[in-house]
Amino acid sequence: MPYDHRVGNEGKPPFFPEGPDVEVRLVVVESRSLIREGLCELLLRHQDMEVVGTSASLADSIALLAEVRPSVVLAALELCDGSGLELISRIRRAHLDARVLIVGSEPDPALARRALAWGAAGYLLDSVGADELAGAIRVVAAGAVVLDHVFAALASSPEPVQPVRGQIYLTMREEQILECLAAGWGNRRIAEEHGLSVRTVEGHISKVLTKLGVDSRTEAALWAVRHGCIPAQGHIPQQ
Repeated sequence: MPYDHRVGNEGKPPFFPEGPDVEVRLVVVESRSLIREGLCELLLRHQDMEVVGTSASLADSIALLAEVRPSVVLAALELCDGSGLELISRIRRAHLDARVLIVGSEPDPALARRALAWGAAGYLLDSVGADELAGAIRVVAAGAVVLDHVFAALASSPEPVQPVRGQIYLTMREEQILECLAAGWGNRRIAEEHGLSVRTVEGHISKVLTKLGVDSRTEAALWAVRHGCIPAQGHIPQQ
């Protein structure tokens, strides 16, 4: 689906002003209880929305989602035991249909790109207004992807690229693959985490090795650590 990135007269995206005919079933995942409760109170003012559950942690979220089957999950980027991006991966592995709208505090395009690359249906800043948030939820429930208006320029590139060093450029997907290699993940785990086939993962790895000018996944992982692309922690995979 195309990004809903058009900008209105006041510099804000023209989210749907009216709710859809069908009710939007929501789960709110936010570790801070005051913010979680405030979001629920705001959203319940909209007659087309129903908050069917809340969670304070990543650990408790999947069981809840499997039970209540929401159409949209409103998740904080940072959770007490993980992140909203990890939640997306767990939802995919559990074969749930919920679409995830991430809310973060940093106006960093790299974070927005990363959220979309992980499969988020949208990324908003926590400075968003209540009516804008409700509109964005409707956009996501309708099957589109929404970005905070400060990230509208990202929509002009179907596959953003991330500069790594000099003339070497990796797409966001390739950057993810490189991170996984540095973490020592095998192809099957990478495939499961990112909703890809093992063959597709193998193709991405081949492209990463070619771009970096190395011959093995071990060399790629070492290259990433040495050039500051990946934190020097965890283990380097064996050849």
